[in-house]
Amino acid sequence: MVASVALMIGVVIGSFSNGGLTLGGVTFDKELFRQGITIGDQNQLTIDKSGNATSSGTMTITGDIRLKSPILTGASSTLTAAATTIITAAQACDNGIVNFNPQALTVGSTTLPSAATVYADCLTTTGDEVTFLFRNLSSATTTQFVAGASTTMVYLEATGIDSTVNTSGWAWVRLMRMSNTEMYASIEEMVDAD
Repeated sequence: MVASVALMIGVVIGSFSNGGLTLGGVTFDKELFRQGITIGDQNQLTIDKSGNATSSGTMTITGDIRLKSPILTGASSTLTAAATTIITAAQACDNGIVNFNPQALTVGSTTLPSAATVYADCLTTTGDEVTFLFRNLSSATTTQFVAGASTTMVYLEATGIDSTVNTSGWAWVRLMRMSNTEMYASIEEMVDAD
């Protein structure tokens, strides 16, 4: 009974180390936990028997992380067809693809979110960045990115290039937090390969 209580306390306050699993000061090298591991009284960290990990709180990792699979950034969002549109912070932060079908005679207008709203949603620390694919679904109208009311947005672009996405075109949009008051937006339009 004492050993199982000590093991439970170790699981609740445990940590991982390079030499194996460390639970409350006890290190297990190559121990098998066939049913998985649950840490915390609210299941803050769960590793099932297949090795899938779920965390319900903030996880801080010190050191390098090496991923062997692609990072999945969520779903896609389609903006309402109109002459102008605004990409919200939630759409920029939570979607890998943002689609827009501009309904303008010549050039549609797409406004990026302000730095403050993106900072509140996903770019909480200087140096954080988010990237999504912007697709112009119109075969007749181009769309141009604008800063709108945001005075905290800085656009990065090649000399002589504007921030227009051609008809049926797409662009990578990268937002990066540069400071507490300044966000950079890099818009890189792509064309189909020959």
